[in-house]
Amino acid sequence: MTESTMNGSPAPTGGDTRAARQLDALRSTYPAHDIEHGSQWTARLRRPLTQKLRNAGVHELIEQADAESLASTLAHQTRLLHAQGS
Repeated sequence: MTESTMNGSPAPTGGDTRAARQLDALRSTYPAHDIEHGSQWTARLRRPLTQKLRNAGVHELIEQADAESLASTLAHQTRLLHAQGS
């Protein structure tokens, strides 16, 4: 019998456990984004992207190959959001 999580899906094992911890950390650190992990790590801004934010360099969708790269990019995006008073 395999372990399962509360929602009935299989519990992560091995490398999946690390990815699950990274996903949880990213989601709690960057709540302004919906963050997912599939073939790539992706983050989508939860709020509408205004022209002012776009001009400041904020992106609606970010894709990176690994969690560390996504965290770095999200840290920069968060600084841009805060600089715009968001």
